[in-house]
Amino acid sequence: MGSGICQVRSVMSEPFLMIPVDDQVKVEAHLIRGGLPRVAAINHPHPLYGGSMDNNVVMAAMAVLDELGWSVARFNFRGVGGSSGSYADGIGEREDLKAVCRFLRDQAKQPEALCVVGYSFGAWVTMGAAGEGLSMDAQILISPPMDFMSFETLPVPGIPCLITLGERDDFCRLATLRHWLEKQPEAGIRPHVVTFPGVDHFYWGAERLLKEEMREFLRSLG
Repeated sequence: MGSGICQVRSVMSEPFLMIPVDDQVKVEAHLIRGGLPRVAAINHPHPLYGGSMDNNVVMAAMAVLDELGWSVARFNFRGVGGSSGSYADGIGEREDLKAVCRFLRDQAKQPEALCVVGYSFGAWVTMGAAGEGLSMDAQILISPPMDFMSFETLPVPGIPCLITLGERDDFCRLATLRHWLEKQPEAGIRPHVVTFPGVDHFYWGAERLLKEEMREFLRSLG
């Protein structure tokens, strides 16, 4: 197992890592090291509803980032899979994300960019961590569950941000997202919103569409 730091280019051969968060918690992560000085972390859906880093959307996101040469880590929040600890109402999960981002930055030795991808609950964690001071250069928020969790106190990122949702998503209706965006003050770059006709919250069979939008957004970062 060791440190898990090695050169790989296949999702199937990602090295296994345990990243310390604090004295009690370590999170299980899988890492692909890319050729570009850019790093990304991917947050999975809600742990209490079966979310894990093996989710289909998480895997699709990782494949795109790997394809484009980013170093990318997917990881299990505390209490999921091989990660120690237990669910912590999003508070502890934000600390998990911060620890993974620190690890990625340390490994990359001053990377040019950090992008955080959050799917569903993971999008909520991403925005919460940013609000607590986690610095990032871009965000991809996949179906932020605004009809299931409170986003009222979470501001728009003000950095390059892609938000995607399906038109049949019961957890993130387009009207709810638009209302949230309309209430936000003008600050920095406005998010780019993409909707997928006929797609629900889970993206089964629509992973290719999501990957295409992610690919275009990531390439636009320069």
